[in-house]
Amino acid sequence: MTDVASASAPAAAARAPVTSAEAQACCTAVTRAAGSSFYYAFLPMARPRREAMFVIYAFCRHADDIVDESDDAGAAARELEAWRAETRQALSGEAGAVHPILQRLAEVVREYGIDPGLPFVLLDGMAMDLEGVNYPDFAALSRYCYRVASVVGLMCIRVFGCTDPAAERFAVAHGMAFQLTNIVRDVARDAAMGRVYLPEDDMARLGVSRAAVLGGRFADPELRRLLALLRDRAEGFYDEAAAIARALPTRERRLLLPSRIMGSIYRALLDEIAGRDYRIEPLVTVSAPRKLLLAGRAFLDHLLDRW
Repeated sequence: MTDVASASAPAAAARAPVTSAEAQACCTAVTRAAGSSFYYAFLPMARPRREAMFVIYAFCRHADDIVDESDDAGAAARELEAWRAETRQALSGEAGAVHPILQRLAEVVREYGIDPGLPFVLLDGMAMDLEGVNYPDFAALSRYCYRVASVVGLMCIRVFGCTDPAAERFAVAHGMAFQLTNIVRDVARDAAMGRVYLPEDDMARLGVSRAAVLGGRFADPELRRLLALLRDRAEGFYDEAAAIARALPTRERRLLLPSRIMGSIYRALLDEIAGRDYRIEPLVTVSAPRKLLLAGRAFLDHLLDRW
């Protein structure tokens, strides 16, 4: 991973300098406003680590918004490239003010020993959404999932304090499970943007046409069978992550509470989708009270060391 060491980025747009505390407040506000399940997973953490997680989330969210909130793919690609350049400026320590999120990201990367190339791998994944979403097989889809989700996990485990190499395998598996869950949940929303995150070989085998997905035929039994297949694959990654966690030293396992909370919420989402017989409209969600309940149960399992 060499992005940080590459040629100097263009100067960032003029920005007023901010303090580290002000930059952190920006990241925290982004995370709270999103209402993401991640927010609930971060709550049990000690404040410095929790705030570092807010920074990682804010960085990812900003990049995601660049890609998803523009109707002009060319303009979005240019904005994403500008964000990449400013990220490089921040992480390489070049002079000049940068976005508050990136100011804090640079501090978090240094403080927790995060591989400084990982944010750029994530941006590579985001860029794939602007290049035409076509995945000929599950291996191709897996490469996308790794970039946009597993890489996030690899950053997060450093903030958790994990040092065992096996924790990286846990992060990769959990990230795959989370992203596949998102794909199953968001088929309709993604289709509205002209995107189909479904392996084309599986689509052909099960009789699902791209035109049917883009045309909104989400109740077709063929598509529901394909979503069930993806759910099974996601469950396999959740199970793989749990098996890796069980084999970790106790100290490392104890650091994974935020991931346990996220896993419990996302698996509940999969169960809800399956309970609807894979009818994904309206959008399936987990309510805030239920997220808190699931977080509490995950915390109890964590105390009892049950995986």
